[in-house]
Formats: sequence, structure tokens, C-alpha cells
Amino acid sequence: MSQWCWMWGMERAAADGSPGDDGEGHRAEVRERTRRQLIAVAVSSAVLVLAGVVALVVLGGDDDEMTETTRDDDPGPATTLPPAAPPDGESESHPSGLGPAHPLVGRPETEAREVYPVVRVEWIDGEALMLTMDLVPGRVGIAVEDGVIVAAGAEGCEELPPDPAGWQLQACDPSPDDGATVWGRLVEREDGLALEPGAGADRYYEMMQVVPLSADPDRAGTDGRPVVVDLEGARVTESELTAGQAVWIWVTGPCEERYPVGCTIDALVVER
Repeated sequence: MSQWCWMWGMERAAADGSPGDDGEGHRAEVRERTRRQLIAVAVSSAVLVLAGVVALVVLGGDDDEMTETTRDDDPGPATTLPPAAPPDGESESHPSGLGPAHPLVGRPETEAREVYPVVRVEWIDGEALMLTMDLVPGRVGIAVEDGVIVAAGAEGCEELPPDPAGWQLQACDPSPDDGATVWGRLVEREDGLALEPGAGADRYYEMMQVVPLSADPDRAGTDGRPVVVDLEGARVTESELTAGQAVWIWVTGPCEERYPVGCTIDALVVER
């Protein structure tokens, strides 16, 4: 009975033109389905590849943009070039011969002549001044910025006389202790002007005769020609000295032990 059914099914399939139990038609259908699946896979792969390329392009552009933004926002460590070297013998703010380690540095310009009698301002606020070409052994040049000394130095120290004055020795061998031997004010006496020592000055020099210098040449300083100048460095004549003026006096050598004491004057600076 089962054999008949199987054969009847084969005959029916042959009569209908069907391959019967899958057969060739089934294989064709499988091949078609496989072909379609391969096409679908290929299309999907192409789409994925294309999407990847687009994503790389987009991300690459964003990265460039980010890099550019980072360069703008964070330029990294700046490179600072050193300042150009000044010409030989000069610094940025003062010429050769003036040094920033001098004891005058940091003090007001007005104090310079209380420490050294012959002082010349050579530079102001970084600008060189027109200067005379004369040479004064022991003269102190200064550079000033905003009224404060930033550099100083003495000139002609290699040409000091055999018996230099005390103020010259101080100028050429500067020290924080440099300055006038005594200071104070001039007072009137019967035989001329004398010194009344100021606060902190040595009372040993009280009433020391100051003028007339010409009255006693052997007390008039080195070679009988003491340096007598005002706070600007201008020469002061004997007739210009009057009672009440503030003075700074440099004394050299031993003084005569008497009252008032008699000393040799190297230099006198007067505030007029």
C-alpha cells in the first residue's frame, strides 16, 4: 500500500510538471536565495565601508579643528629672546666706569654730594648727558633713575697726585663708611665763619674756623686749593659763604690740638 502511494505521488508530480519532493526546482530556489543573500551582504558591506570613510573624513576634520583651536587657546611655552647686547663698554642704563655695586647705589641723588664732594650726573633715566671732556681724579660719576642712584664710579683714579686728598682716596676706594669728616652749619665769629657741628657729627670740630681760607693758606687743603663747591658741583667763592649755610667738610691730616681746633680742609660742599 505504501509503495503504491509513493509511486502515485511520483506519477502525479510528473503529470503536473513539478520536480517532485524538491528536486531540481528546490536546488534552483536555494541557489537563488543564496545569490540574494550574497548580494545583500555585499551591499551591506559596501554601505558599512562608505559609512566608515565618511566618519573618518568627519572625524579628521574635527580633529584638525580641535588642533587649531588648541593652538589658539594654548600656544605652549613662549620663547623669549635675550635682549641685544649693548655696545662694548656700556650697559643698558649706564656707561663704562659706572657700576651697580657702588655704595651709593640705592641712595637719593641729593645724598651723593654729602658723601663725595665732586660728583657729576652722567646718565638720567637711561639717557646719557652731554659731558665735558676734562678729567678730575676722584670725581664720582653717577647714573640716576627717578632720583635714585643706580650706578656710580670714580674717574682718573690711576692719575691721583702723589699726596691725594682724603676725598679723592675715598672716591677711588669706595666704602659704605665714606662721607664728610664733619657736617653742620656755618656760624659767624669775630674772625670769620666757623662750624657748628650738626646732629651726629663729631663735636671735636666745633667752632673750627672755615673762612677766610686765604687767611691761613697752610690750612687750605692740598696745594692750598681746597675744593669748595655747592650741591650741584659748581665752584663757590669765599665771598659766597655766609652764616646759616649747611656744609659738609672733608679734613685731611692731623689737626692742631687747640680750641677751636685747626685742621687742613680738603673739600667743602655748601648748600646754598
